[in-house]
Amino acid sequence: MTDMSVGVMAVVGLVLLLVVAVGLYVGFRVMGGRAHQDHQPPDGRPDQSSRGRRQRRRRVQR
Repeated sequence: MTDMSVGVMAVVGLVLLLVVAVGLYVGFRVMGGRAHQDHQPPDGRPDQSSRGRRQRRRRVQR
């Protein structure tokens, strides 16, 4: 029983992590798109966008 409970908890944890990661990625992407469409304040957001592009390129390569 202990092995089964540990496996179930591990699966639930992985699913929660995936859901949170996808939600944050989509939300951050939508917010960034709206901010760039509305106005472009020079508060370091271009740096964040460049980081996001680099991460996307790395993901595509992998």
